[in-house]
Amino acid sequence: MIRRLTWGLGFYLLLAGVPALALAPAGINVDSSLNQPLEAHIPLHNATAGQLMSLRVSQTGAATGLAGNRLRFRVENDASGGPVLWLTTAAPVKEPALSFVLEFAWEGGQLSREYTILLDPR
Repeated sequence: MIRRLTWGLGFYLLLAGVPALALAPAGINVDSSLNQPLEAHIPLHNATAGQLMSLRVSQTGAATGLAGNRLRFRVENDASGGPVLWLTTAAPVKEPALSFVLEFAWEGGQLSREYTILLDPR
């Protein structure tokens, strides 16, 4: 009985660790100011090549502060070779506070994450 319980607990702990290997978008870093087109990036931690190949990012729900400006997405490697999701807009952002939800979907998983940005008026 104890042996079966030990195996069961071990199997459970093994499965519990699997989500830790999933793609993990980090916090957002903003490289632009108010009244400029948005330029921001999100490091993609724990991303495998397969996840990056199948990654789809979309904005879900209503966004505040974008005023009709559409977010554009692209994945590139940063200077250290790590994958980064770039977010840009074509037109300048006129509101100092932005809030939106991004949905990350890839083969084998998906997650949604809310981001809030306060733009510096520089």
